[in-house]
Amino acid sequence: MVELAVVLPVLIIILFGIVSFGQLYHAKITAVSAAHAAARKAATSGSFAVAKTDGGAAAKTVLNNAIGITNPKATISAPSGWGKGKLLTCKVSVDVNLIMPLPLNGSWGTKKTITDTVVMRIEK
Repeated sequence: MVELAVVLPVLIIILFGIVSFGQLYHAKITAVSAAHAAARKAATSGSFAVAKTDGGAAAKTVLNNAIGITNPKATISAPSGWGKGKLLTCKVSVDVNLIMPLPLNGSWGTKKTITDTVVMRIEK
């Protein structure tokens, strides 16, 4: 019984750590998927105004179906101007509330922001 009392807390901490890293991995995959969907939708739009609306809607569709993600944000920009063959950038960021504090970026916390950026050529 003494061995169980010594080992059980360590095993529980390891288990919660695995679950927390799983939450982070899920959030990263979801952010990548949302950024890609938004960039693809925006790249096939006819104008920058339509691209911002359609791309944002595509990202929100992916992010709204995700579990455990809060405060989703999607921004679409065309740094070199709008036109066929030019580049557009889609940036998606989401917050994840972890079930256990993890040492992230030098500090312990239960909230982590995941960001992903996709660059794609404009097709229309």
